[in-house]
Amino acid sequence: AIADPAGAGQVLLAAIEGSAARILRVDPRTGAETTELDLVSYLGARWQMATSYVIAAYNDMTRIQGTGEAPLIMGIEAFIPRTAAVPPGHAMVDVGYGRLDAGAWYLVRHPDGRYELHQVPDAAARVAVRTIAASPFAGDRALYFGGYDANKAPAHDTAWVVRADAAAALGGAP
Repeated sequence: AIADPAGAGQVLLAAIEGSAARILRVDPRTGAETTELDLVSYLGARWQMATSYVIAAYNDMTRIQGTGEAPLIMGIEAFIPRTAAVPPGHAMVDVGYGRLDAGAWYLVRHPDGRYELHQVPDAAARVAVRTIAASPFAGDRALYFGGYDANKAPAHDTAWVVRADAAAALGGAP
């Protein structure tokens, strides 16, 4: 449960994957849902290319404490249509039945309901940010990003972990 940016108490967030991927805000008292973020449109506009299938909050949504009002962060995996032009700054991985953006992207959701798109540092060929965790080590202000999705293909030694400064990861330019 999180605070509703409209001030109506606590709400639940749900990430819906697919070709109509979105983040829903659900009022637990009434069950009423509101699309908080249309992921396909948002990513398409930010990346300047079409997306065809998106998974967000792959394994979890992580609240990062000790960073002001505790934003939520969630990883992304996005399929890009084969016919879509790829703008500079994006790399693709072909998994046979589709192309994936290989830039290790994630969303930061601020308590006011505003989203920012960010990329894991040194993101070359890193598909699917699956989990994000604050460092468990005393005094370490870092986030650890981990991921990979074999996407139905045999894989070996493909998972990855990247450490990033928390302040830079939450406040750096997307």
